[in-house]
Amino acid sequence: SHLTQSFRTPFFVAAGLVALLIPLAWAYLPESLPRERRVTGTQDKKPHRLRELANALKGELALYFVIAFLISFAAANLEGIFAYFSLDKFGFGSREMGIIFTVIGVVSVLMQVLLVGPAINRFGENRLILVGLVGTAVGFVLLTRSWNLFSLTVFVVINMAGGSLVRPGLSSAVSKPTQTG
Repeated sequence: SHLTQSFRTPFFVAAGLVALLIPLAWAYLPESLPRERRVTGTQDKKPHRLRELANALKGELALYFVIAFLISFAAANLEGIFAYFSLDKFGFGSREMGIIFTVIGVVSVLMQVLLVGPAINRFGENRLILVGLVGTAVGFVLLTRSWNLFSLTVFVVINMAGGSLVRPGLSSAVSKPTQTG
């Protein structure tokens, strides 16, 4: 049928799921800040955004911000070219991409549910970030050496798994109080 053969179907399904989640989030995720601490109306003039960015890049969290930018930039580039790379190198089409992205999704969910929290608690944010960066880099290099669907899937999962360790480690690290506020 046209619905199962269309490349648009996953986008419509995703949009529908998000539309279903909006009222659930609204109903079950209450505001965490007490009403008396919420900012309303006008407030003192904030510094310019570029000045805020410059101050953040001078502070003790600067390295975390740089890592966050670079890992996001690398992931966005991989996502942008992965299908073209797979098509060019192996002639892969939507079937193979579906297999690869399904495996990535399953592994990502399992990592988030079973591994990330205990790993942060046991090893700390900085070690988790370091291991994740190594995994991401190794995955990128191995991707260029893949020879079939299985190797490509394993290598992109290694890359993705690294990123799945880096991002929560960064979020945890930057959410802690600092000397500069």
